[in-house]
Amino acid sequence: MGSTPFLRQARRFLWTAGFLAGAFTLAGCSDDPVEPLPSERTDIVVTDELHHLGDNVGAEGTAFTGTFAVPAAVDSAFVSVSFVYPNPQDQSGPEIVNAPRIRLNGTLVGLTIGDFPDNAVCIVGEGDTREYACDVTLRVPAATAIQVGSNTIELQSEAHWGGDDDFVFTDLVVTIWT
Repeated sequence: MGSTPFLRQARRFLWTAGFLAGAFTLAGCSDDPVEPLPSERTDIVVTDELHHLGDNVGAEGTAFTGTFAVPAAVDSAFVSVSFVYPNPQDQSGPEIVNAPRIRLNGTLVGLTIGDFPDNAVCIVGEGDTREYACDVTLRVPAATAIQVGSNTIELQSEAHWGGDDDFVFTDLVVTIWT
């Protein structure tokens, strides 16, 4: 079966585009968030130290605030944070129903119940006090809240009666594509 010059050129273009993007999978075939194909990816590490937030003994407070700079307009952006267990504070978490809040320049970008993977092997507790007793990294879209220049990000525990709002996190990272 023959191939026209147009079809050969189209196949070559699609193969090159897939090669340059580093992906040969079809959209919709993965559970991972779709990453765009812009020109440059930058990971901005806001903190890579362990932080204990909440109101239990040893917590550094109920909120962590950091700043970072973005040099140019972004095509796409995500915020990711890793919650660590076990940890030196022996603190499980975060709670799923009363999830920590991530604000970027004052705009709430996450976390919601839907942002948490349903990993039943490491979820402890019941009802409103379900929380993780394993490492979990969560990632949420954030492009609409990022501005060129200085940005402020806040991760806050949601204290409430009857639950445990404490958690330990590290690797708060903003990933941008320009």
